[in-house]
Amino acid sequence: KWNSNYARGCRHGFLWQGSTNSLCNNAQAIGCRISSFEAHGHNEIGLTLSNYKAVNTHLVTGDSAGHTAVKLLGGQNIFVANGVIVGFNRNTADTALYIEPPASNVQVTSLTIDRCYTGVTFRENPGSPATTAVDVVLSNMKISNCTSAFDLSCDGSGATTPIFDQVFITGCVLNNNVENVLAKACTIRFQGN
Repeated sequence: KWNSNYARGCRHGFLWQGSTNSLCNNAQAIGCRISSFEAHGHNEIGLTLSNYKAVNTHLVTGDSAGHTAVKLLGGQNIFVANGVIVGFNRNTADTALYIEPPASNVQVTSLTIDRCYTGVTFRENPGSPATTAVDVVLSNMKISNCTSAFDLSCDGSGATTPIFDQVFITGCVLNNNVENVLAKACTIRFQGN
């Protein structure tokens, strides 16, 4: 459990690896070099991230192409709420929220994204391109001043089966973005946006 913590200039601000029933509340990650908050893809279960802030200052490492504020590399029963993400816009690899299979039962709500290259990115799992993410709900988000609000190209390395199933994006406000949807190669339902 992390409560009222602060990370600055780290490789990863807050990193979960194989954790179960973990809470991160009221945390700030400033200038982290790869990711601010990351479920690292080792079957994390029951993660809650709430009342958080991520600000990018463009610090880099020699082995990373871009910066991500919230990176969900799989995981189950993940709840992300009340976040502010600013400035992830150094290059085309920078994104505010990144979701990759086998994520399941993921809810992201009340998120403000501003001045990022991409607001939300959906990508296939490069190590297992046929893996599917199910039951992903993004709601009540405000995405502003981004090059792309959503990158839904999903299958960058050629999956032959749908990699996102039962994904809903609802109640989102999109302001002053160059593109609202970069590509739509996967089945995602937009409702009331």
